[in-house]
Amino acid sequence: MKRLILNLFLLLAAAACSRGPVTLTISSEDGRFMTFSGASQSTRPDWIFPLEEDTLLVNHLGQNDRAYGGGIPLSVVWTAEECIALGSLSPVPLDINIPVEKKGNTVTVTIDPLGEKMPKLFIYKGKGDCFRAFKEYAKAMEKRGIVPAGLQPASLETQWCGWGYGKYFTPEEILGTLPKIKEMGITWVCVDDGFQTYRGGVEDWKPKRWPESEMKAMADSIRAYGLKPMIWWFPMGMSPKSKFVKEHPEVVAKDSLGRPYPLSHGCIYVSPTHPLVIEEARALVRMFMKDWGYDALKLDGHQMNSFPANYANAGDPMYDAHHVTDFYKAIYEEALAINPDAVVQYCPCGDVFSIYHLPYLNQTVSSDPENHWQVRSKAYVLKALAPNVPYYGDHVEIVDGDFDSQFAVGSVPGTKFTWPADNPRMKQSSLLTPEKEPVYKRAFEIYEAERQSEGELLGGLYNLGFDVPEAYVIRKGDTFYYSFFAPEFEGQVEFRGLSEGSYAVEELWNGALLGEVCSEDPHMNLSFKESILLKLIKK
Repeated sequence: MKRLILNLFLLLAAAACSRGPVTLTISSEDGRFMTFSGASQSTRPDWIFPLEEDTLLVNHLGQNDRAYGGGIPLSVVWTAEECIALGSLSPVPLDINIPVEKKGNTVTVTIDPLGEKMPKLFIYKGKGDCFRAFKEYAKAMEKRGIVPAGLQPASLETQWCGWGYGKYFTPEEILGTLPKIKEMGITWVCVDDGFQTYRGGVEDWKPKRWPESEMKAMADSIRAYGLKPMIWWFPMGMSPKSKFVKEHPEVVAKDSLGRPYPLSHGCIYVSPTHPLVIEEARALVRMFMKDWGYDALKLDGHQMNSFPANYANAGDPMYDAHHVTDFYKAIYEEALAINPDAVVQYCPCGDVFSIYHLPYLNQTVSSDPENHWQVRSKAYVLKALAPNVPYYGDHVEIVDGDFDSQFAVGSVPGTKFTWPADNPRMKQSSLLTPEKEPVYKRAFEIYEAERQSEGELLGGLYNLGFDVPEAYVIRKGDTFYYSFFAPEFEGQVEFRGLSEGSYAVEELWNGALLGEVCSEDPHMNLSFKESILLKLIKK
């Protein structure tokens, strides 16, 4: 209770007194630290990682590379015992730095407003890892109007994506996979990138390689199988060759020399606050959902997360950067007005999610994870900030079929498998082989039987980065799910956070009963390699 009162005092003091720079420090006798640095970067590093060498992390929250930037304006550092956090409580995204510097056994965190007005600050000092800091930060941001969306039950349903066939997929490949998708027990079917003529306005997003009627026919066929259709979209970036940009050049964002900002895929930024752009986005939602019949939107691309200074807006070049969320609010409102059960998935391609977008999406994503740790640690952050927003684990093929990491943190599992053959133009195979098929089928069976995604991730029971093995806990009613990770482990584990009573301990994948534990003595000897997933059933 004393610590909570102290944290509350610090929050109120920070909100009231933030005119000058604020610095926090934390020390460790052994020089070991873990950190979360909330800035997005083109290298797509881990969000959470150890500080092993003396270093300076700039942690720039503005546009810091070609179409990368934004994120969570918060830096967190912790040891085996203590945790500090410093962040911005601005109700709009700012172009600021929150650098983290390690020198020997001390780490310093500061805020540099870079010419912006110094925002009110979030200051946290507590025990344990970063999870409680994120929870407190989310509460503070909610008081400033940044309230994550509520639970959308349809966002808890499993997904298959056509990206396994690549940009040159055919409708026949999508439709030919439907029997196997249905057999696997998967619900959502996403028609991904490659159908459009250009990335642009309504006319540009109409298909290039087949009649427009085929887009509705695919959605109808998916629905006829008892499945749900989803469609991919690359918002806010447009091709200069697109009809919309040619007809409305005034919407193009410009740098200080009057040049368009280049994006990937030959695109450029358009102003997310320009009335023509917002109305065209709403019209696109209507085409995708009302005219073509898709029930979900997959918003994709690292360009979505932030916005650069737009000198085409001479009155205030930073206006678009500060109000980029207006664009996503319009999309979200339009989608739910058409279908209250719509899923709006936000996949910023390796970026740290912008906390300012969380009110305007109802499914987060591990978003092109580069390793198993990213699948788990991204969820650890997002489940703390937005516990009611389902987290999609992305295509399991990205990290070698790692369903364990997805289940451990309550992810909704997904796949991009191809069947019965890959697209001949794809260099990388996603084929559902006879060896993979029973594993995939069992994984989706487990998900539907257990639905860990409906439970609560109990972060902070173990210290992420310090406790061995790495551990996660999900509580769902009287049932607990414990997941442990280590290259190799043999020894005793403690089931922290267990409610009063006795529990049968079952291995999740094979249903093997490993024994019993009780809340008075929540310990068990385990031996495993890489990971083990356990279900504790109250007796």
